[in-house]
Amino acid sequence: MNRFLTSSDGQDIDSPMFFTINARKLAVLNRKLAHKEKSSRRRGMAKLELVRKYKQVVNQLKDFHYKTAR
Repeated sequence: MNRFLTSSDGQDIDSPMFFTINARKLAVLNRKLAHKEKSSRRRGMAKLELVRKYKQVVNQLKDFHYKTAR
């Protein structure tokens, strides 16, 4: 999806592509998690780091949506 929205006056607003921008970092964190031993403390920490990155991306999208609507 290239366009986030088209306003009533014809103005186009592009999608911010937050997942695409952060795809490399997410891939690195996924690989780090995959190489850890199951049920270890380091795996838990790697999983937490991955979850935080996903949450950051989702928060960026929510923030963009909120600011665009206002």
